[in-house]
Amino acid sequence: MKKLQILFLAFILGSVAVTFTSCGSDDPCKDVDCGTNEDCFEGDCICNVGYEQDANGKCTVEQRAKFIGTYTGSETCTTGSDNYTINITTSSSAIDKVIISNVYNQGITLTGTVNKTALTIPAQTITIGALTYTFQGTGTYTAGTPPTILVDYSIQGNPSNACKFNGTKQ
Repeated sequence: MKKLQILFLAFILGSVAVTFTSCGSDDPCKDVDCGTNEDCFEGDCICNVGYEQDANGKCTVEQRAKFIGTYTGSETCTTGSDNYTINITTSSSAIDKVIISNVYNQGITLTGTVNKTALTIPAQTITIGALTYTFQGTGTYTAGTPPTILVDYSIQGNPSNACKFNGTKQ
């Protein structure tokens, strides 16, 4: 029994020694300088949340920057349609957050999260007078001359609606 315990202890100590000597000097990030807004992962620089690479490959560009602006467009809903303008501005809550103003052409303000060219509008409850509605949706930014945005969202309440806003950046 003692021989088995000694062999087991030797195995454990040997495993620990191999583990500690095989790490450290082989760190693939040891000599990698990623710069601001990025971290090294397995030797490659990865942009932090909310940033993307510039023309030089550095993570200096806020992903939400392309979304910021005024969009004039048309909206088609399950019930009704309209032509109007929305504004998208930065949010101070996080680097990947934006504020969308004049949703549904009713002065409604929602917050969204940007990831590359995608916009996510999580469920948000809005009270208008005595009525309560929940808005949520997604959007896509398309670069071009001029850039465009497509926002799909639903409104839960009485009445409910589903809308698509297709806007052009001014």
